[in-house]
Amino acid sequence: MGLEYMAQATAALSGIRCREEEGAGPKMGFMLGTRKYHNKIDYFKKGMAYTVATEELFCDSSLWSFRCTILDKAGDMCAMAEINVFSPESPEKYFIEEGRHG
Repeated sequence: MGLEYMAQATAALSGIRCREEEGAGPKMGFMLGTRKYHNKIDYFKKGMAYTVATEELFCDSSLWSFRCTILDKAGDMCAMAEINVFSPESPEKYFIEEGRHG
């Protein structure tokens, strides 16, 4: 669940950056992987509010890297990781059409 929270936060940050820098809406991206995931809790409690913070570490055209942390209401760290994302200009070419290869 923590990775999903982090992925959504990186997508939101990317969308904000695209709007600020290019005046465009968010672009589609693919999470390539995660590095250094560390969970300090056994599970995320239902109904509990968490804060997800994400920081851009690297951006080179279509490759991005983010550091993400999840904090509880007291500000204690629950999880942290680095997320790597691929956001190509034409993401449609990375989808396989149904029935095309079989």
